[in-house]
Amino acid sequence: MRLSGCVHLELTNDIHPPCMEIYEGSFHGGGKYRMFHSSPRIDKLTYLGMQISLELPNFTPEDIYIQEYKVGSLVVVEIDWCLGVGNRRLQSAHYCIHGEKLSKSTRALRNQLLNNHLVLSIDLKSRKVHPFIEVNYDFEQGLIIYTVMTHESDVTKKNSITEIRAKHINISISPILNIEDNHKPGDPLPFISLQSKKIYLPLQGDFIMSWLKHNTYATMYKFIIPPVKHGIFSPADFVTNKSLFTLTRPYVQNSKISELDVDISSKVSNDIRVAIMANIRRGAWFYTQYSVIPPTEDGYLHVNVINSKEKCEIYKANLLECITHVEIFQHVTHDWQYAIVNIDRYTLPYTRCQRPTKIQEAFKRIYDKDKTVYYNLNRFTKDVYINMLYNIEVHPKNNKQDSSEMETSST
Repeated sequence: MRLSGCVHLELTNDIHPPCMEIYEGSFHGGGKYRMFHSSPRIDKLTYLGMQISLELPNFTPEDIYIQEYKVGSLVVVEIDWCLGVGNRRLQSAHYCIHGEKLSKSTRALRNQLLNNHLVLSIDLKSRKVHPFIEVNYDFEQGLIIYTVMTHESDVTKKNSITEIRAKHINISISPILNIEDNHKPGDPLPFISLQSKKIYLPLQGDFIMSWLKHNTYATMYKFIIPPVKHGIFSPADFVTNKSLFTLTRPYVQNSKISELDVDISSKVSNDIRVAIMANIRRGAWFYTQYSVIPPTEDGYLHVNVINSKEKCEIYKANLLECITHVEIFQHVTHDWQYAIVNIDRYTLPYTRCQRPTKIQEAFKRIYDKDKTVYYNLNRFTKDVYINMLYNIEVHPKNNKQDSSEMETSST
């Protein structure tokens, strides 16, 4: 039995006791999720000073987990008491907080907020992983494997954690934080965002593998951060093995058309067809990439590149074009942003054995009076800008040089 140790959890505090484990996630509609656990167990729970009872008549729990679901000013708090008594392993209660009003609630409100989907993050630099994610080691293959726990239907295998994990909630792993070792203090964390249930991380290596499922097809994809060669950053599609499973293809008569918006105003992947690698620091630039993963079945994926926050349409593919990935270069100190759209372009008459021409379109973000515009650099010499962005020096002593060169080129 775990002993109580006078552990007070005030949910609105930014700083918590050192013994407190905190796991984070997200859900539909911009919702934020947190799980709290402590050893010794939590014995006092408050929200803005309002006390939420942890008393459980007739039982002394072995453990307590607190889960918080927040959307705007609405907060649902779930308390899970782990009993360890016969077949009754769990007792739960729910509370709703709206403004400064606290009231008892139900599991139904929690489910309504989640909309059947919860996304949990993992931090590659932390040994602590959300209890709903299992961690296994395959030393023969040299892999660490992160897997979303299933809601165990076999009674003999059930435990308190499998009981807490809601049966009808779909859980994904995202984002994968701290994907680089050379992260500079003060910089945003580098991460990969995708919709995955199983992540393979090599004990030695610079790549990540993940199963992604399109309808009935599940495919293992390999993700590699674009390399630095001889001190120069070499951007490339970070989903390196797409061509083994899918081929870009233009629209052909009577084929199925699927629509996809690549929204560069968000770094959260809400679609299985887009994987995002964000906040890679290279020289004086932050690099973010949106890689399009076409469905494995036949059909045409029509992609538009947008910035929904600024209400901008950046690039709209025509029916002979397939966008493979979009690259964003954001200067560290100046407000310069460039977008490179990478395209497979086909010609008529199209045949299945036809190889596409690789095309790049370059855009510069410009503030025009009260609106934002992505200016097509084809009107200038786009190759000069692409060459500059594809030859970023990454040695720290060259950062100042990068800035001055960019200043000259941007005028």
